Amino acid sequence: MTALIFLWVLFQNATIGSSELSEPHLRKHFEAHLQHEWKGIKTVTGKGEWHSGEGDFFVSYQVKRDKGIAILDRKLPMKWWTDGVQTKIQAPWTNGQTEPSTPISGLVLGQLWSFGSPLEPFKHNLIAKGEVKVDEFYCYWFRYEGAPYSFDFFLKKKDLLLYKTNVINLNSETVLTRTVERYRTFGPFAIPMQIVINTEEDKHLFVFTEVLLGDPVSDLLFE
Repeated sequence: MTALIFLWVLFQNATIGSSELSEPHLRKHFEAHLQHEWKGIKTVTGKGEWHSGEGDFFVSYQVKRDKGIAILDRKLPMKWWTDGVQTKIQAPWTNGQTEPSTPISGLVLGQLWSFGSPLEPFKHNLIAKGEVKVDEFYCYWFRYEGAPYSFDFFLKKKDLLLYKTNVINLNSETVLTRTVERYRTFGPFAIPMQIVINTEEDKHLFVFTEVLLGDPVSDLLFE
């Protein structure tokens, strides 16, 4: 019995090192997100909606690898964007002026989209924490511990797609929660189409109604 408990503790805290893809749940997760196919995709564009405390907007999404993400209103003169370092917004509530956005706002945009699985940048330093129930779903739990943020990732057992992400600061406080409420299959790709991001500042609902891979995205959007 002692040996069984010891083995369970080892599983609960097993660091996925250089052989991380031999961990079957993580390997199947990257397969479910078709991670190898995303390497050749540099841009994503889309249309949809953004709902938050600031209002309800019909928007377009512009994402460019190694450049950033921008959200533009399709009717109003509004643009919210980040290049991964600085985040700015131009909107009616800024009187049309471009202003720096809050750090948590940059974190929201940074967590909105990834090329494939958001676990990819951390895959060599993930800790397998076992199985947990998150909301109504049974999930596999992986953790990345770092600074200034650590991440808890929860993968649905039934399809190994990412369901929920918690972003945790150095004080062990959850500062952001990202939940993918709906995926849609486009060809071989499973694309998140409805994402809820909660912070202490606001609750955001991002809806994608159209997604295109590989369309041109101007660098000027992130300047």
